[in-house]
Amino acid sequence: WVLASALSLLLAFGAVDLIAPVVPSASILNAMNRHQLPTFIIANLLTGAVNLSVDTMHAPGVQARVILLAYIAVVAVVPLVLEFRRSRGQATSAREGRRKAS
Repeated sequence: WVLASALSLLLAFGAVDLIAPVVPSASILNAMNRHQLPTFIIANLLTGAVNLSVDTMHAPGVQARVILLAYIAVVAVVPLVLEFRRSRGQATSAREGRRKAS
């Protein structure tokens, strides 16, 4: 049962990635690789928050899937936001460097 549930989630995520590739998977993986510690900390804090607030062993299937979807979305978005802020900061510092050189 657990294997079937996990495979159905993987299939659903793969289908969404094929149908609407808003952010390529490689971008998410690269951002996670650059920001491993914050991603790890957020994932651990979210796991603790879910375990303290929801009786996960007796949660209905729909509720469990919604929790997993929200968990995965947050864990994937955090490194993307950090990467965006990093790239914005580099662009700003590059402009300031050119301004000082002038």
